[in-house]
Amino acid sequence: MTKKIVLAAIVGLSVLPSLAPANGLNLNGLGTRAQGMGGAYVSIANDFSAVFWNPAGAAGFRQTTFGFYASDLMPRTTYRFIPEASPDALVDAKTKISHYLSFLAGYYKPLSSKIVLVVGIGTPAAQGTMWN
Repeated sequence: MTKKIVLAAIVGLSVLPSLAPANGLNLNGLGTRAQGMGGAYVSIANDFSAVFWNPAGAAGFRQTTFGFYASDLMPRTTYRFIPEASPDALVDAKTKISHYLSFLAGYYKPLSSKIVLVVGIGTPAAQGTMWN
């Protein structure tokens, strides 16, 4: 009996999440760690991406730090609709493949216990799709 319950739990935990709609990627910022935290990174800001999330977090840096992040998003979507009343009015559309590049680089150099030199450059990804 216990094996059946464990098996049912494993199957349920494997199948049920695939039925839940989700947002895919959290694109509201830059940095792998920050995106992995779902954007809940502003209060921590203790790696190179602090220059984007919370520049004041640089005050906590005590050693020279450099980091780089880059991504290339290529959204692709299809839509197919066959109306029951008029199957000849088929809609079959695909988006064009576009590249949305984003990057972030941050360099931190503590000059004293109260002063940190910060240089950062980056761009958030533009988002969108173009339908044919």
